[in-house]
Amino acid sequence: MGTMIQQRKLDEAAFRGERFKDWKKDLKGHNDLLNLTQPTIIEDIHHQYLGAGADIVETNTFGANRRKLRHVFLEDEFEALNNAGVKLAREARESSGRSSSYCPSSTPPSSSTSICSARFSPSREASGAVTTSSSA
Repeated sequence: MGTMIQQRKLDEAAFRGERFKDWKKDLKGHNDLLNLTQPTIIEDIHHQYLGAGADIVETNTFGANRRKLRHVFLEDEFEALNNAGVKLAREARESSGRSSSYCPSSTPPSSSTSICSARFSPSREASGAVTTSSSA
């Protein structure tokens, strides 16, 4: 997903969209924001994968956890970003007419966090919204 987004060579204004046009931090590169600001781009990428024969489509939510979003003061958008990411993947799957699945894409909120780390609980809380997948 990230590579496909990068190929679009989107600028800061594209990442911000109308919703975040006056935001106090730079947002370029926060791909999860595109679920809200450029949903047609994300939906198009899902359709490209499905058209190429993908059986599973990932949500565009890899960095949509509270800890990562806090760096750009977007932690309050956590649910909206994740819900939009799931919705776009589901709708692309349904409109494709193919028997396919979609699954969440998520990452630990920091590179120092791992499953064996003592910081597992905050990681689970920070990334816990996107935990289900669905099949057609």
